[in-house]
Amino acid sequence: MSATAADQREASGLRRTLTWRGGFALALVIPMSGLTLVGYEIGAIGAYGALAVWMAVSVVALAQNYIYAELAGIYPEKSGGIALYASEIWSKYCPPLGGILGWGYWAGWSLTLAVVSLVIGDLVQAEWFPHDTATITILGNHVGLPTYIAAAVVIGVYLLNISGLKPVVNTNVVIGAALVLLAAVSLAGPVVLGQLHASSLTFSAGHGAWQIIVTLFTWAFVASWTAYGTEIAATFTPEYKNPRRDMARALQTSALLMVVVVALSSTILPAAVGQGAVAANPVGFFAVLVSHVLGSGFGGVAIAIVCAAQLIALGSATSDSGRVLYQMAADRLTIRQLHKLNRAGQPARGMTVDLVFNLLVLFLVSNVAGIIFASNLGYLLSVVFALGGFLLLRRTRPDAERPIRLGRGWVPAAAVLVAFNVVMIVIGFTHPALVGYGGLTEQLISLSVIVVGLASFLYARVVQDRQPAVFFRRPQPALQAGVPAAEDVKG
Repeated sequence: MSATAADQREASGLRRTLTWRGGFALALVIPMSGLTLVGYEIGAIGAYGALAVWMAVSVVALAQNYIYAELAGIYPEKSGGIALYASEIWSKYCPPLGGILGWGYWAGWSLTLAVVSLVIGDLVQAEWFPHDTATITILGNHVGLPTYIAAAVVIGVYLLNISGLKPVVNTNVVIGAALVLLAAVSLAGPVVLGQLHASSLTFSAGHGAWQIIVTLFTWAFVASWTAYGTEIAATFTPEYKNPRRDMARALQTSALLMVVVVALSSTILPAAVGQGAVAANPVGFFAVLVSHVLGSGFGGVAIAIVCAAQLIALGSATSDSGRVLYQMAADRLTIRQLHKLNRAGQPARGMTVDLVFNLLVLFLVSNVAGIIFASNLGYLLSVVFALGGFLLLRRTRPDAERPIRLGRGWVPAAAVLVAFNVVMIVIGFTHPALVGYGGLTEQLISLSVIVVGLASFLYARVVQDRQPAVFFRRPQPALQAGVPAAEDVKG
């Protein structure tokens, strides 16, 4: 890494404390969430349909992570991940695009808090408080025990995150160990005991080539919200002790684990308990499975571990989304007040925005599914522009310093990945009813992220910085050129 890049990384203000194992622990949220969320697709399109969807998006995610590693090497001082890389690359042509991509990416991670905490609340109520079903209504939203539990969890995770990155990493490691145990029991137990019934697995993604394609791409649109998330390892690039090595290794190992987890879970789990049991209880079926393997007394333990798995998602999502807002403020894509670290070196103000936003969602918004749809559209736009940015830099700045340089074969591969994601976005966005998102209302909600991002950009530039609202063609900072790549990754 050049001296200039190192100085820029130090100037980011974030502390260099992570190893690749720490980055892997933060990205562990994705494989573990895949283990607990694959049941929804199994219930909808059968085990083999779920296998096709999850394997496709997981392999795509692995390929994309190699490309993100090159981008992270070019911008080692940038926190906030792929959306901020895309913003830096495309800002020469359309500056407000940075605000749109940044807020879209932020929404994809931030809404994880509301959605996942509600999963914890529902599981806790169903397992230990099944008769406590009283609710109150707030602006049409039914609020009960699961909501109160979810709010308490979100607040607890927030307090953990603002105390430092190390407690989050350590928590992920401890919970991850428990999850490995659950995965071993759930995946290996039925195999050892001969309790698998593969003949009962089905493929039910529709009839006719076009209907099958549309169904699979629409479910891939949903699954990508989880499977692509191993790119979170790039968000912490300024905080790795050895950014080039640690960042790349964390990206690759977490994505590889995702491929293995979804391949096994989408086949072994339904073969062990039956597709009907998975469809009836997409997350809670782990209690049934563990009870079959270890005995009836261990079902509650399985649910407790599944709930703990969601805590990994919450901790990592808070760390990621807080850093997105921190870097956006530094890049003048949103209000400058968010570019501030607390005494523990954490972007506490950005995390506070996450906290307040998600508490409002929990208590005031009935249509959480529509907001998930909105967050996914913005997130996938960031993916497309990051991959497109890789192609653009290879064409316009071929001699820029690239500490990690992929082989030439990755250029057409990136073009294929862009095409895949564009097709997935178009099909998934236009067929929300196939996965229960609804219709026009949800599509309009999904487009609102563009308005928020544009308004945020204009306020920062016009009101706070008193600059003219330039929408096209601004000068772009030069990248260093002519320095041999320190490491080649052959593709």
